[in-house]
Amino acid sequence: MAASGVTPAVPRGTAAALQLVKCKVSASLLPANLTVGSKSYAYIHRSEVALVESRLVALGNEKAEVTSRAAYSDKEPLNAVEFVKLAGLGDVLVVLNQAGGVYLFDESGQKLLHSYKHTKSGSGAPASLKELHLRGIATDGKEALFVGCGNGDILVFAVSKAKMTLSKIVPASAEGHQDSAAAAQGSGGVSALTYASGANVLVSGDDWGHLCFWPAVGGDVPAKPAARVEGKGAPVNVLVSGHGLVAAGLASGHVRLLDPVRKGLAVEVAAHTRAINALDMHPSKPLLLSAAEDTFVTVWSLPTAANPQVKNLSAESPALGLLTGARFGGQNHELIVTTIYDSRSLALMHTP
Repeated sequence: MAASGVTPAVPRGTAAALQLVKCKVSASLLPANLTVGSKSYAYIHRSEVALVESRLVALGNEKAEVTSRAAYSDKEPLNAVEFVKLAGLGDVLVVLNQAGGVYLFDESGQKLLHSYKHTKSGSGAPASLKELHLRGIATDGKEALFVGCGNGDILVFAVSKAKMTLSKIVPASAEGHQDSAAAAQGSGGVSALTYASGANVLVSGDDWGHLCFWPAVGGDVPAKPAARVEGKGAPVNVLVSGHGLVAAGLASGHVRLLDPVRKGLAVEVAAHTRAINALDMHPSKPLLLSAAEDTFVTVWSLPTAANPQVKNLSAESPALGLLTGARFGGQNHELIVTTIYDSRSLALMHTP
């Protein structure tokens, strides 16, 4: 642990998943490779988006090959997929590929609502390969959609029912996602995004571990962040927000809890022995789950006014394999649903 007020994580051993729900295709080894909407779960398999109806992801159902595909038809490999809410559109499935493509589908994944191809940089020059490598999806829940670029830029879109417009490119800067030593080695880029709605702050993470706070009321993002938490060289693989906090999962196995109001680090936990690929916050309870390449899914209690400690509630390994995604699921979020690299199954566990 790197901060006081944290109860150490003590793995409780390996427990087989309560159930495996069989699917047609396996999950690619990508961070945050599982998202859940109002009607289905989605994850990436190479250059396609697999969809599994939520009603089928339930205890007692082991039906084989329950997966369908989203209507994404390009051959370019995919980097990220996320269900988000946008005003006028409701639940939207956002898909990013490695060639600068942004695609918005309806909640069924079958109707393409909007698309965008990132071809030019902020200076008007042709976009570089790094700029085309899109990762990180966030929205303010209204009309602003944020997408991260491999060169450290952030794309800001204004989305309505009628159209999607690139309203701004926030450039990488020395105060934001730029690091001279790492840049000289040809590495870097935005790797994850989340939006803290209570504070109206966009939080971004990058391949060097930096975490930046951007005031983003109405999608109006300034050229420089309001604050930055310095990284230690381990990429930020995933970001989530909720319960007044932002959580960052790093490739070093650390979880960083951030205060979006004070714009700083609150707690750091040595959570896993391998790279963290997934985080999720329970929608109603102060719980955070983390899943990593060490095969463990760990659930933590988040600090509250009554109990300021971060406590490890469970640490179990649902299946032998690299975990690529994990979300609270089920009708009442009583389940933990995980994807496993090179496995054609979703593993189900109980929420503690």
